[in-house]
Amino acid sequence: MSQGIIRASRKTVTLVLRIWPEGMEPGVLGGLRYEALHVQSGEVLYFRDAQALAQYIKDLGARIFAA
Repeated sequence: MSQGIIRASRKTVTLVLRIWPEGMEPGVLGGLRYEALHVQSGEVLYFRDAQALAQYIKDLGARIFAA
């Protein structure tokens, strides 16, 4: 993770990621669930695996930075 000052003129994408264990039974871990909130648009998406989440982030960046 890197931290620094982001210049106001630079395009940025802000995502809030939430990760929680799948299933509600205490002590039973069946995997993880992922939620991504795109702050600028308010779009919220849910993912069953990290690969799908990573692909969403790549596609979102490509869409926004290509414009």
